[in-house]
Amino acid sequence: GLERQVEPLVMASEITGLASLRGFLKLGNLVVRLSFPFIDLPRRAAALCERPAVRPSMPVRAGEAGDGPATAGASRVRSDPAGGSQRHAVDRFIDRLSE
Repeated sequence: GLERQVEPLVMASEITGLASLRGFLKLGNLVVRLSFPFIDLPRRAAALCERPAVRPSMPVRAGEAGDGPATAGASRVRSDPAGGSQRHAVDRFIDRLSE
């Protein structure tokens, strides 16, 4: 009769021992070895640009008086000309803070 024997096409030790920029590609039943050249690209920008730490200030509702960090941030809250969702979102945020 017919006997079927299954053997690994690539050994696990071959995969774990691959050098940098080398690998295998499997598509269907086709398996090929690949190697990629290293391309040293010119640096166009810094890898990381750190921003200075800024403490967030809490917005206040229009018409409320107060002194402290909440009042300092009040001028930075943009008002929506239509008085729409942005103002509503700020009000909900303030309500959650007071709970």
